[in-house]
Amino acid sequence: MPEPQHTGTLPGTRSGVRTLAWRGELDMSAAPAIGRVSVDEDLVIDLTEATLVSAVVVRTLVRLHDDAVRRRHRLVVVTRDRFVAWSLRQADRRLTVAKTREDALARLDATASTEAVEGRRARNRARIADALDVLCERYHLATADEAFELVREASQSHNVTIRTLAAAVHAVPAPTGPGWFPGRARRVAPPTALRPAGRTPPALLTAALTASLRVTGAPHAAVHSIEPLAGGLALEHHHGLGPRYVDLFTHLDSGAACTQAQHRRERVVVPDVASSPVYTAEHREAVLRAGARAAQSTPILTPGGVCAGVLTTHHDHPADLPGVPELELVDLVCADAGRWLDWHSRTIVLDALEHLHARATSR
Repeated sequence: MPEPQHTGTLPGTRSGVRTLAWRGELDMSAAPAIGRVSVDEDLVIDLTEATLVSAVVVRTLVRLHDDAVRRRHRLVVVTRDRFVAWSLRQADRRLTVAKTREDALARLDATASTEAVEGRRARNRARIADALDVLCERYHLATADEAFELVREASQSHNVTIRTLAAAVHAVPAPTGPGWFPGRARRVAPPTALRPAGRTPPALLTAALTASLRVTGAPHAAVHSIEPLAGGLALEHHHGLGPRYVDLFTHLDSGAACTQAQHRRERVVVPDVASSPVYTAEHREAVLRAGARAAQSTPILTPGGVCAGVLTTHHDHPADLPGVPELELVDLVCADAGRWLDWHSRTIVLDALEHLHARATSR
């Protein structure tokens, strides 16, 4: 009876992948061995060296796939045989078939990234819906569409994202009178040496990234903001980092130097990305693939000590990490950005809330 010829863990995925390979003729006698496979992690079934794959084995693989789905794992079958690939897809269109193990890993990674993004979007939609419910109750609105129109108008008038306004509705105490913030002194924007291209947080953070490249000489860099609803990191801009990095670092809760800097509110220096426990396997692989071997992440703190973002520079060699003088300049860049972002949240976002309140109470 054919048995697995190879078992191992492949890099480049979130929690590792178990790989099993069969060779030779996989007639009905091979089905029990395949059916006994335990799906306790993502699984790659490599049939590249199988010379025959019976219909019974195909049905067994479909059942194995169903088991993986129930356990919230994923399964990819590897085969170069067109007839086998066709048979698998005919048996169940949900089955993922790849031509090589590398392709299988890429498909697993893409699925994981898509699932993470979709999950975050779903949570954001739920939080926005909750904010609309709050506004409906507060202003006696008939529908959530009316509440959304108020939010949309305030968002566009003050160039503030809907997610930011929804988060503010949750976080800021409800108004008790005609004005939401009576007696509030509206501050002017603090002076900044960063020279942003616009008066928005993304423009300011992009300018901070440009300044960090200039003062450190780093070939790669990234800057993240804090997601207003989810609370994790959101990639705002990067320089010199590849699509794999962008895919994995667009939304982050943990698993990288920048997330540690966010949570600790202090700089995190990684002299050797390849051996650092700071990164998960998939995030480490993405950084290394971009050509970086060392990194430093500095939190962007407001004057009150709140983390408003993280600035990361990536370097080709540990010896290229910035020294004390360069890091002091990075600190100045981050402090400059932190003051401006604090002003924006305390002024522009509150302006948008007051706009919303005025429109809602005048209806």
